[in-house]
Amino acid sequence: MKQLFFILLIFSSIMSFAFDGEIKLSYTYFNGGDFKVEEVSWLFKKDQAKMTMNMRDANGKLLVTSFIPEKNSKALTIYSNTPSSDGKNQYFQVDISKIEDLKKAEYRTEKTTETKTILGYACEKYMVYSQSTITEMWVAKSIDIPYGSYASYFKTNAEIQGMALTGINGFPLESTTKSLAGNIIFQYMAQSVSEKSVDANQFNVPAGYTLTTTGH
Repeated sequence: MKQLFFILLIFSSIMSFAFDGEIKLSYTYFNGGDFKVEEVSWLFKKDQAKMTMNMRDANGKLLVTSFIPEKNSKALTIYSNTPSSDGKNQYFQVDISKIEDLKKAEYRTEKTTETKTILGYACEKYMVYSQSTITEMWVAKSIDIPYGSYASYFKTNAEIQGMALTGINGFPLESTTKSLAGNIIFQYMAQSVSEKSVDANQFNVPAGYTLTTTGH
């Protein structure tokens, strides 16, 4: 469960957006682990965001978990399609200030001169280096999202840290993270970018869920 919780925190965020719509990312993992992310979908509406993650456990069971950043309370609301042991649907609210003691890493970033087009968006290549990984990300600056604005909350996400260090708005539509030895750990690629109006109800916990204290 610690590994699952760590993965969930890495992918969650608090930020405000000029981009309204949905971005879908497809993930591929190249190493072991009990949980593997397959697809991530981001919904953005003004200053609201929601991320839904599809992952599989070691037995191949699909787990769908959604994250709703609560900007006013600085809490992260998390709910899943998997009921608890008593059959109830539960959701959690994590106080962001209480999870800042997770493993911290030091990052540095490097802008390259390489460019390419992904799904019709002009992207620029940035490198992000930590003590243990090297991340290559392709950033679409025309997708106006302050993606690095929550770097102080999530210090283990290389893309977020890299965007914070560059000080630019945008969204990495493709990313590959490798070990220092050059072995690919995981990569993701954008499958679609849809600029559209998003229903405000998407940012609410569905009916039938009960708030549960996390103990953090």
